[in-house]
Amino acid sequence: TYDVVSIGVGPSSLFALDELKDSVANKGLTALCITRGDVAEKGGFLNDCKSNYTPEIGFQLSRFDWDYADVMRFLAHYYQTLEAHVAGDLPFTNTNYDGVSALYERCQSADVRLVACQQAHVGTDRAKDMATSIQAELQEAGVEFRYRTEVERFEKDDDGYFRIETTKGVVFSRYLIAGPGRNGSQWLTEQADALGLPYSSNGLDLGIRIEGLSKWFDPITDLLYDPKLYFNHQLSGDGMEFDVGSRTFCTNPRGQIVAVFDKKTGVKGVNGEAYMHKKTDRTNMAIVASVRHLGDVDYRAMGVDLAKRTLTGRNGRKYQRWGDFIAGQATTREGLDSNSV
Repeated sequence: TYDVVSIGVGPSSLFALDELKDSVANKGLTALCITRGDVAEKGGFLNDCKSNYTPEIGFQLSRFDWDYADVMRFLAHYYQTLEAHVAGDLPFTNTNYDGVSALYERCQSADVRLVACQQAHVGTDRAKDMATSIQAELQEAGVEFRYRTEVERFEKDDDGYFRIETTKGVVFSRYLIAGPGRNGSQWLTEQADALGLPYSSNGLDLGIRIEGLSKWFDPITDLLYDPKLYFNHQLSGDGMEFDVGSRTFCTNPRGQIVAVFDKKTGVKGVNGEAYMHKKTDRTNMAIVASVRHLGDVDYRAMGVDLAKRTLTGRNGRKYQRWGDFIAGQATTREGLDSNSV
């Protein structure tokens, strides 16, 4: 039996345990972290590992009873924790304020909204060592870790303790932190449904990932490592007109596109990443549109279904030259092989 059990070794789990480590080391609190993988699992925490320090990006203020100053103190603490475990410097981007001001004006003239956020980039080549270092510090404080152990289900007993059934036995805890990450989202939803816990979905992002020579992107990415640009489009169809918002997402200056495969769904796709100490002459970014407010919809199942229906090109992935995309035409094998990028 433990005071706290945390599921997963992603950022939500590790940083929650980081907040508790002093109580574990000095006040007798007992804590256990359970993960189905090894020291560092795959996921956004290890792939490129960018972090944003502007609350407008990724921090839903409406869900927290915090004021802006509280949020900034939290984000500063988050940065300091990362910095303490990264080999080398962890510099902020967005330091050229004169250049950013000029970029604001350019965006406004094109009816594009720019959110210039402060960011830090760890890089895929440093992320695993950083995650390992965080876990080692937690273990030194007294937090226990059980690797290669999968949580099958959990429930709350009549005495108020959580009963957590794993592939290696049953454990009990007074408090439970469930942070299994993106790959565990479906499982967590099922657990919440079984327990009658309320939750909300962030919806579904649909889009494309584009890649080009870095010199095309440098005027923007030299100012903002991962620029946040928002576009509004007026579309019409079936006698209706409606607005659709899209945005840039996960820009990787001088990085690379990598193939990904989801074993559970069988979906093949692509992702982007960048290293701190190994650069290319290419930059990639995603442009996505968000699907929200469709009622009682399983957005994850919708995304998997759409991916299976559309990602059926070469090796299960769709590739298209930018010129062909703009022209609304398919890219041939010969055209792709002769592409300069």
